[in-house]
Amino acid sequence: VQPVSGLTGVVAGLCVGAAQVNADVEVPMVASMKLMHLPSAVVCFGFVCWAVGVPYVFSRTLFGAYFGWLYLRFGKPNGDRKGDDREEFSFESFFPAVTQGIIRIFSKAAHRMFCQCSQETHQRSELPITTAG
Repeated sequence: VQPVSGLTGVVAGLCVGAAQVNADVEVPMVASMKLMHLPSAVVCFGFVCWAVGVPYVFSRTLFGAYFGWLYLRFGKPNGDRKGDDREEFSFESFFPAVTQGIIRIFSKAAHRMFCQCSQETHQRSELPITTAG
């Protein structure tokens, strides 16, 4: 089996962006599926591809969705602050309610790591600049 290109990760990241912008819009041609659940559907597709023997698809879709969310949640400039801290945009909200508890473990770990780094950087930038002299 030939390896599939890494575009699946890009598609997963774009689905996260679409979910951020229009979370409540229904996906055309898919009964009662909203854009908020599209990233998890792409990750599930990657898992199915991996399960039938297509290499690398699952890891690339998972990393594409996760790192796309990390950037939009903590890094993207948003006016006077960085990121999107709305509860509706939490990583676990992309997945069905049954799996949200497990997914929450990973998203909370990222939240603690990135928020702590962000606060430390912000505190350092507020320190007065002194010159030796």
